[in-house]
Amino acid sequence: MSGPRPVGAHPVGSEGACRSADSGSATVEFAVVLPVFVVAVGLAVGAVAAAGVQVRLQVGVAAVARALGRDDADAAAEAEHALLPSARTTVVHTGGTVCVRAVRPVRVGVLPNVDVAAVGCALESGR
Repeated sequence: MSGPRPVGAHPVGSEGACRSADSGSATVEFAVVLPVFVVAVGLAVGAVAAAGVQVRLQVGVAAVARALGRDDADAAAEAEHALLPSARTTVVHTGGTVCVRAVRPVRVGVLPNVDVAAVGCALESGR
């Protein structure tokens, strides 16, 4: 037989072993926090990607508007094809200006598609 045990001590593997109230709490906290962290990182990456799309749209609509303002339909079509390949574009001529609006759906993480838009305007005929 073994010697006397300190109060509250139990032999390893005994059925009467007393577990701390905190036992396993770190695992539970990790299991709860990890999915939240993964979703937050996914949303952040999606937001950065959406911002990049918005910048590309802005550059594209500006180039198309300038080309249309110079009455250069070929350059406008080329710029639209190169810079706005999957965007829906609309052109509005008002009061000596031409404005181009482009909208493109972007997936932001786990959220449904979000429409990102940009508008660019230029004076018509180089005025």
